[in-house]
Amino acid sequence: MPSESEKTGVGARAEQQLQLWQQCQQRQCRQQRYAWQVQPAWQVQAFDLNPITIRVGGDDELPITAQLQPTVPQGVPPGHKAPLIILSAGFLLSASMYRSYASDLAAWGYAVLLYDMSEVTDDVQAVTALKKVIDTAMTDPQLRPLLDPTCVVLAGHSRGGKLSALLAGKDTRVKGLMLLDPVDSTPMTPPGEGFPTSLPGLRQATSPPRSLPVLVLGAGEGGDVVPESGNYRRFMEACSGPLWSVEISGAGHLGFLDKQIGLFSMFSTPGSTPDDAVRAASKAAMLAWMEEVVCPLCSRGPASGTPGSTNPKSALESEASVISKRLAPLGYSVLRNIPSPPAGYAAGGASSYASGSYDGGGSSSSGSGRGSSSGSSARTSSASPSSSSSSSLPPITESYEQLMTKRAKELKAMLVERGVPCADVFEKEQLASPVGRAVRSEAAVMGYGKWDVTHEMWGLIW
Repeated sequence: MPSESEKTGVGARAEQQLQLWQQCQQRQCRQQRYAWQVQPAWQVQAFDLNPITIRVGGDDELPITAQLQPTVPQGVPPGHKAPLIILSAGFLLSASMYRSYASDLAAWGYAVLLYDMSEVTDDVQAVTALKKVIDTAMTDPQLRPLLDPTCVVLAGHSRGGKLSALLAGKDTRVKGLMLLDPVDSTPMTPPGEGFPTSLPGLRQATSPPRSLPVLVLGAGEGGDVVPESGNYRRFMEACSGPLWSVEISGAGHLGFLDKQIGLFSMFSTPGSTPDDAVRAASKAAMLAWMEEVVCPLCSRGPASGTPGSTNPKSALESEASVISKRLAPLGYSVLRNIPSPPAGYAAGGASSYASGSYDGGGSSSSGSGRGSSSGSSARTSSASPSSSSSSSLPPITESYEQLMTKRAKELKAMLVERGVPCADVFEKEQLASPVGRAVRSEAAVMGYGKWDVTHEMWGLIW
């Protein structure tokens, strides 16, 4: 926390933010904190690391490179490992147009990576480049020590949302998706060679056993640029796992950008909701989604270090209401299959609990009331006989590397002993890593019951 002199230097606005946050804490209204203050200056500061340039394609004579700009939280407690958010820009848009997202999310304890490519490529090459961006983040000496490698989230606007969905469908390191008015196809870029649709892969990734959580932010007035056949609603329909979809009623497709470029503005009509309100609402939703859903599913506490909610579905409903009343009008907010955090979930992270249960959420609507929401509520049942005895089993203390030396058959046996259904999981990485938590969470959503599983199984202690 900054010193008194540093806090005074920030100005009266920061002091007002601190007072508002304290009031919200007293009323236990964490969701108001998201919508009121996207960047709490009193907490931590965003800090830009040195840019990183990597080769992502081409050949020796004409290499294609990507320049990465990492932004990390500064002033966090020792040992803090930041979840990583990689944000992909829209078609022909620069990463500099999303700088405020990096600084605001980093100020809440997240590491954010923006990047630009030296050449325009097709979607297949762009997805290959995005994978290399993740690889670099996991190995770069200045960035890797600051990151929580078990909590990687892809975010993207417009075409960047599609690229994120394409990679998430293939790369199990990705634990969540945040899509800002994503575009799957347009008349100029119909599905075809080099430009595959992302929806089948998204449907598979959000289905059991993986059940990837997704946040979709839609522009209510983006139809002048994005055809209905490829807009954000198609991404909603493709999601069968945990989903929060928020439509900002008066947002235009380019309203999510920090600044407008004259050439692009010629092709997109500004929305009736001011761009700064669109950005504020989007960041509040992204932060709430990360804190309430993704971090718990990654078996860790919120990146901000504040206590986690025991009812994320209710928290997100309230957040949508606050956003709609104070930041921007919402067409609707849809919640589907939102899991509850494990019992004992708290800011301390995974070490603060050893077991818990997940229950599927239904759906809800809030905001202006325009539009409708739908979803299926989850079935629940009593725990299986095997789970009743799992608590008596000795804890599994092997590291992830040690677990990876075992055969898949052995790992499956360990999971089965602890009541975790994994018949459809075959990869050792999925069996031995925190992806196993997604298997367990979906088991409850699908009605297999509540499981009591030793948490060390998924490497939650490193």
